[in-house]
Parts: sequence; structure tokens; C-alpha cells
Amino acid sequence: MLSGIALGQMASTPSCEQALILANGINLNIEDQKQEQASVVKLQAVLSKNPVDAKAFAAAKEDLLAFVNNGIQIRQMNQAITPRGNKATAGLAKVANAQLEELNLATSLSGNPAQDNKVLQTLAGDFAGGIMVNMQNLMDAMAGCGPAPAPAAQAGMPPAPGNKTVDAGMNGNMTVRD
Repeated sequence: MLSGIALGQMASTPSCEQALILANGINLNIEDQKQEQASVVKLQAVLSKNPVDAKAFAAAKEDLLAFVNNGIQIRQMNQAITPRGNKATAGLAKVANAQLEELNLATSLSGNPAQDNKVLQTLAGDFAGGIMVNMQNLMDAMAGCGPAPAPAAQAGMPPAPGNKTVDAGMNGNMTVRD
């Protein structure tokens, strides 16, 4: 189980079970956002070399885009499984809007340090802000059901996101698979 909290440790209503599944999905998104942050650091390192290694830049940009797209996929799944009336609904919509901007910014990276370093600074701030929004979403998702599962209790994200599918089981488990 991805969560550090079992269903028996909280109100065992169907809505709380659904909220726990959502909370696990939000945790998965937070872990992906941490990978996005690491990708920004990697791109900044690549861009600091003179001349910029075009192959290394392309690979690092591809990694960043994979994590951004994976985060979008996770958030879409979270929105699809959000119980009606759950307090996290508005926050997930906020994440969706931010992800569109992040995808556009990440796609715009060209390998030109003068332009890209500004974009990467913006992305770093956006990803940090997104983690904060998702931390609030985590608390909102579990409102009235007991403590939210801690992000630190999460299993790490897979090293290469590619095209992952996230499944939410009715028992509160989430799986990521190719």
C-alpha cells in the first residue's frame, strides 16, 4: 500500500475510502513534482556548460517533459476519482491550470542558456508552488476522514516515467504501470 494509513485507522465510510484513494493519487503527483524539480536542476547543469551539449540537453528536456506529462496523467486520474463534494476539487483544478503553463514552458526550452535559464527559474517556482497546492489538496481530500497519508510514506516514482498508467484500486492501493 502506498499510504502509511490503513483504511481501518480512519472512518471506514465509502466516501473516506474514496478519499484515501484520492490522497494516494495526490501523493503520487507530489512525488512526480519532486522529479520535475530534479529535472530542472539537471537542465540547469547542462545549460551551464559552454558549449551546451545538444545531446545532453535533448535528453534532459525529454526527461522533464516525461515527468510533466506523467504529472498531468496522474492529476487527470485524480480528478476522475475525486468523490463528489470533496474539498480537493478546486485545488485539483488549480493544479490542472498550472500544469498547462508548465507544459508550455517546458516545451519552449531551446538549449539557449540566456532564454532557458529564465524559463527554468519560472518552472522551479511553479513546481515548488504546485507541491504546496498538492499538500493542501492532500489535507482537503481527507477532510473529515482522519489524517492524510504523508508524502514521505510514498514509494518513490519510477526512474523513467514514459507512458505510465495509474490505477486506483478500491482497497486504497495505487499502482503505476507501463
